[in-house]
Amino acid sequence: MTRRTLHRPHKTTQSQRSKMPNGGSVNEPSGNRAAIPRGPEGTTKRPDVKEMLRESKNLLQLVFNLSTNFIYLSPDEIESWMQDVMRIVGEYAGVDRISVFLFNKDCLTAFKNAEWTAQGFKPGREVAPVVSEKEYPWIFSKIKNLEMIHIPDVLQLPTEAGAERRAFLSENVNSMLSVPIVHGFNIMGFLRFDGVANRKVWPDEITLLLRMVGEFFADALVQKQTDEQARTSALRYKSLFEQANDAIVLIKDGKFVDCNPQALKMFRCSKEEMVGVPILSFSPEFQLDGVSSGDRMGQKSSTVLSRGAQFFEWRYRRPDGTLFDSEVNLNQIEFGGETYLQGIIRDVTARKQWELALRESEERYRSLFDGSRDAIYITSGDGTFIDVNEAFLSLFGITREALRTTNAKSAYVTQADCETFKKIIKEDGYVKDFEIRLKGNKGIMYCLITVNTKRNEKGEIVEYQGIIRDVSATKKSEQTIRRLAYHDALTRLPNRVLFNDRLRVAMARASREKKRVAVMMLDLDKFKSVNDELGHKVGDALLKTVARRLGRVLRKSDTVARMGGDEFLIILPDIVDESDATIVAIKILEAFGFPFELDKSPLSVTTSIGIAIYPRDGRDIETIVKNADIAMYYAKGNGRNKFFHYRPDMKSGEAFAGQSAEHESNVTTLVPDRTVNGSS
Repeated sequence: MTRRTLHRPHKTTQSQRSKMPNGGSVNEPSGNRAAIPRGPEGTTKRPDVKEMLRESKNLLQLVFNLSTNFIYLSPDEIESWMQDVMRIVGEYAGVDRISVFLFNKDCLTAFKNAEWTAQGFKPGREVAPVVSEKEYPWIFSKIKNLEMIHIPDVLQLPTEAGAERRAFLSENVNSMLSVPIVHGFNIMGFLRFDGVANRKVWPDEITLLLRMVGEFFADALVQKQTDEQARTSALRYKSLFEQANDAIVLIKDGKFVDCNPQALKMFRCSKEEMVGVPILSFSPEFQLDGVSSGDRMGQKSSTVLSRGAQFFEWRYRRPDGTLFDSEVNLNQIEFGGETYLQGIIRDVTARKQWELALRESEERYRSLFDGSRDAIYITSGDGTFIDVNEAFLSLFGITREALRTTNAKSAYVTQADCETFKKIIKEDGYVKDFEIRLKGNKGIMYCLITVNTKRNEKGEIVEYQGIIRDVSATKKSEQTIRRLAYHDALTRLPNRVLFNDRLRVAMARASREKKRVAVMMLDLDKFKSVNDELGHKVGDALLKTVARRLGRVLRKSDTVARMGGDEFLIILPDIVDESDATIVAIKILEAFGFPFELDKSPLSVTTSIGIAIYPRDGRDIETIVKNADIAMYYAKGNGRNKFFHYRPDMKSGEAFAGQSAEHESNVTTLVPDRTVNGSS
């Protein structure tokens, strides 16, 4: 817009300004006309009517010019227009300096926005760029009350305006007039008109002009602020439009009229290929629900115009023919006096693919969860069940309804098991294949559990996710295997392997504690005749009965083991001397003095016992067992049903075995008390 030139009326000269009378008062009433000159003798001169009419005409012309120029003013011309207004009004009103002060938001301080000084005027000290209520309390109070302040003589200021008097005198100000800048009921600042060269009393028509200037400036400043806000808003919108991560398009009359770079990237086309093209050219004929794109878009556009923004899903088609799914936020905006539809488009193809994958993953998870043979559960941090699978319900014999009032802690057999589990979880955050006993639907069961945890931002456990496998059968099989590995299958007594292990431990402890260990070798007398005459079934029953009877004779700390056939080995740990072993041998022989009840018929069998003492008769397992064996054959060779302690002068077991073989003849089968005759 071409800048308009302000026409000013008749200019008040410096000589005219100097002739203006002094005196006056603050807020002088409108009836006190200040321009009646007096003659040298004190008589009143009559005013020149023509001169007054000319001044009124000039004032009216000035006001007309100011208002006319303001009407056609562009925002860019406001500052220069304000400078022109201050110059013209200042020269017309005979003002030395005009300052424009605008309040901050708190209205406690005001900063100098503009200033004009008369030609040839030397201000001396300049007006401070920022003034505060603390420095000018009296003036700030008047201005905030929307009062115009007229001070013909600063020396005549009231006592409460002492701060202002000192400030004005330091600035060489003799007279001052301040006009509030008000828009509506909002105080924006004030205009300050200074008389420096002389004291001045401004007449009513001048004060009226200055008040009108304040109103003009208020409107101009509001217009400027509004324009700046609009420009800032436009720049902000443009910045968001250009830099947004989502595609943004402007639509008018069913066509794209603008788009941001992200839209071009999303649609894989140039701006020329998009702007001016109907929006339906970028859509397939039908949307996913089967409705035509034209009908659906028309419906959405009408709804936006009548009811406001709409958020919906839309399938687009790029110029290359590829399709993609999106979320659209369609709303109405005003821009440059025109109404547009603004579409914010987000490509959700990847998200939909992810959602599909998530659903499929959830289905797979649910299939594994429900179909697993292992019990799977999820609980809260306090043990309340959140979800379990069917295998869990079956394993613990519980229904989903009952599960709502059941806590996971109730499955522990002992509190110690619960505390152990909690300790591991606290230290490691998880457990894997942790063996524990739990209460199942069939009683106590052995389980392996694997548990992971979920924690909140404070590190507190809020969820347990666990898998339980019942290994009771496996545990029982392991125990059976272990028993078979270390025990005799017939008598369930320890076998040679376990016997050697226990003897090794007993010998080590005896060595530390300076004690002795006795090893006894037992052999049933004439057992071969039992098998031959009565059968192996009776022989096996006899061996099992012998094992039980020996167990009743011995202490819990003692060990009786079967070596095979009819041979048994006994460990007597922690004995003081051989007399302790003698006592036990006598008890065994006495126990064999009673017939063995087999199939409700008695069978009398004796035994021969050999005894070796550690460490006297040997310091290793092989030696001590060999010497007990020698003593046992010595007992057999000396009539059986006896026991002997090993002595170095005894013959080897093989010699006695030979002697026993010489007597194997004429075995009697059965007698009324089933006493076995024969030799072995």
